[in-house]
Amino acid sequence: MPFLRTYDVYNLYQVRGCNYLRRKKRGFVDFAPADDLVKSSRAIVRTATIACYDIVNDVIFCPHKDNFVSRIGYYTTILHELAHWTGGKSRLKRIFGINKETTAYAFEELVAELTSCFLAANLEIPEALEQMPQHASYVKTWLALLQDDTRAIFKAASAAQRATKYLLEGQSCRRAS
Repeated sequence: MPFLRTYDVYNLYQVRGCNYLRRKKRGFVDFAPADDLVKSSRAIVRTATIACYDIVNDVIFCPHKDNFVSRIGYYTTILHELAHWTGGKSRLKRIFGINKETTAYAFEELVAELTSCFLAANLEIPEALEQMPQHASYVKTWLALLQDDTRAIFKAASAAQRATKYLLEGQSCRRAS
């Protein structure tokens, strides 16, 4: 039986003591932390014409930064592919779908998109509006997945959280050693 609950919602600027949560206004974005994250992951990244993660050879392929409309587009893409990399056999061992029409494929894409968003937020990389058409192309497969399994979004968010934690904690652990 459905259960409804109401909540009072306030704008962040209406709440005292939350200045640290407010978005910092910058004239530029510092991409060094994202570069550090990719390097410290020890993932093999090779320049290619398309962005993808090759699960068989455990290699990330990505076009050069200059081939993207913006640096933000490059970093959200490389973080997406790095998210796929975390699911490899020697890391978090997620099940990958090969056929783009399967729910396993849709699930992995959803995990990678969520991980990319979590990492971008953590690294203070703003949303790349020019990437929206690419993101929208995944929605069709996500809808089928979400219709088949009403808990899929929670499972994907949990997997994305593990991938994000793996990358962020692995980075600090490798720096300390």
